[in-house]
Amino acid sequence: MALKSQVIPDKAYIFAVEAAWMSSKWDALASYADKYTTTPQQEVPFDLDIGRAIIAYRNEKGDTIKSSITNARTTISKSFALSNTVSFRQCRESLFRLHILSEVEMITSSLRGSDVKLDGLNVSLENRLKIIEPSPRERQYLLALRRALFSTHFSR
Repeated sequence: MALKSQVIPDKAYIFAVEAAWMSSKWDALASYADKYTTTPQQEVPFDLDIGRAIIAYRNEKGDTIKSSITNARTTISKSFALSNTVSFRQCRESLFRLHILSEVEMITSSLRGSDVKLDGLNVSLENRLKIIEPSPRERQYLLALRRALFSTHFSR
């Protein structure tokens, strides 16, 4: 029995993008990120921006990294409407995503160049982790992202 070609909905690609970078499947990451389509009116999903930033970092494209981070920050800042900022609990996800973007920016800029000082970077990252007190799910995501960025840097 032959398998029929199936059309995968765009929303499924978001999960595939995250799974690809979490498991260091760089070719799959690039493939899934390229397949996701948006219209100019649609906002790019956060995990797709993260995936694209990792791809750009792997390909040493600093401008694309900044663009992905800026796009994600813009999308997140739009969600900070009055109704979402009444309490910390209601805006925690947005704040956590902003923290993630700061870490991506910190790691990619710190590891760029020939004079990398890992000791200072590791201390900063560890202190940030202590300050935000992430939930187990958030901790897993954040540590997986750090691992992906560091493994990308050292596998070049």
